[in-house]
Amino acid sequence: MVDYARMGDHIRIYTRDAPGGCRIWQGPVGANGPWFRMGGNSHNARRAVCELAGIALDEGLIPEMTCGNERCLNIDHMQVGGKA
Repeated sequence: MVDYARMGDHIRIYTRDAPGGCRIWQGPVGANGPWFRMGGNSHNARRAVCELAGIALDEGLIPEMTCGNERCLNIDHMQVGGKA
């Protein structure tokens, strides 16, 4: 499991533990899920979690959450399939 508190110097993702093993995003959530700004651009937090875990995603794909929680960033709860 990815340690979300140590994702690197470039991205700071704040999460908290929740029932069911969810890691809840404390930042903004838009139409395509949790997001953050870095370098003047918006980034999808789920895509960032996958990329930092070494999971390459095709352009335009956004991981969906199997737990049903739109704020969850637990990589174990993600499946690829959503389109941005």
